Amino acid sequence: MLEDKYEGWLSSQIIKDYEHYAYTCFKAFGDRVKHWITFNEPHNFALHGYDLGIQAPGRCSLLVHLLCKKGKSSTDSYIVVHNILLSHAGAYRSYQIHFQGQQGGQIGIALDVIWYEPITELMKTKTQQQEVWTFHLDGSLTRFSLENILSQ
Repeated sequence: MLEDKYEGWLSSQIIKDYEHYAYTCFKAFGDRVKHWITFNEPHNFALHGYDLGIQAPGRCSLLVHLLCKKGKSSTDSYIVVHNILLSHAGAYRSYQIHFQGQQGGQIGIALDVIWYEPITELMKTKTQQQEVWTFHLDGSLTRFSLENILSQ
């Protein structure tokens, strides 16, 4: 298991392994698959598995010895999101270069956003709603701009 071999998504080694996996999938299934999603809700995957410890691999530092065996909640989920986005960029680039021309498919990433509604009429401003969305997406997008990642 990659988690045991090199700590999975916490290691930059996962990026090359994911690119190889994606390339294999594009080659094997690309004649039938026209819409590719590299990752579904990476924010949840990173938060639940590497900060809160409620999903695999169950890492956290908040409830060490009660729920989690190991982990560092303050940084692990950010490292994981970073490696996920680099893996997405590698898979995207691989598809674009090697397969998109002949297969004609599309590729993307599915980000999650929580819908917020104001409690009172006084709070009904677009600015507040946008601020909350920006805060929610900050861990997934702002710190690790896709433009910066794709240029690496």
